[in-house]
Amino acid sequence: TPQGWSGTIEELLPFMEQNGIEKIIQVNFTPVWDMHQAALRRLPADQSPAQRAEAEAELRREMAGRVVRRNEWTCQVAQEHPDKIVAYVGIDPVEDGETMSRDLETCHQRGARGIKLHPAVQRVAPNDRALWPGYETLQRLGMAVLSHSGPFGGIDFEPSRPRSFEEVARDFPNLTLVLAHCGGGPYHDEAAELVSRHPNVYFDCTGVASGSSEAGEGRLSDDEIVGLFRRLG
Repeated sequence: TPQGWSGTIEELLPFMEQNGIEKIIQVNFTPVWDMHQAALRRLPADQSPAQRAEAEAELRREMAGRVVRRNEWTCQVAQEHPDKIVAYVGIDPVEDGETMSRDLETCHQRGARGIKLHPAVQRVAPNDRALWPGYETLQRLGMAVLSHSGPFGGIDFEPSRPRSFEEVARDFPNLTLVLAHCGGGPYHDEAAELVSRHPNVYFDCTGVASGSSEAGEGRLSDDEIVGLFRRLG
């Protein structure tokens, strides 16, 4: 940024004060896929199959530990600034079901209000059954799921489409599921179809409205965004 900031809490708090921002939500998730791929590339090429299997199992445990540690930090920061920061933590299929559920229980006790998913960055399909223990725990605790939806960074990642959330919304009818970007262009119609069947699905309009009478750069015009809001409710 022009200010040369790096995204620290020490930078954030005065920025909030200067700009009249009362409260922010951390939407932290751990980019396990990228970390895992980098770690795999560093493994010795001359390992035996048994050594490779053992190394990969150890890497999986390490990646699961990183998810837990980042969640701990997220909750700690929010607890240090309870009037300004709300914690949304992360889950990943690299965790086994017991670890995922136990970590969410701990985070909830420490004030976390939900989780953030980013299918395109995490390379995780929201209907991956490995996430079901997490969804079950979130539903029981009344915690929300906020997920990216639609293309990201020029990548049209299929599991980011609204239809990929159908099974989640169906199997967890009391789980508040928020799809960012109104399902993501060009999938607004798909988002409207999804919400017509599942009242527990909600949306945000981040990056959707152009603030103009004309659409552009993948964003909707004023008339189009009003029409979409009327369809979504």
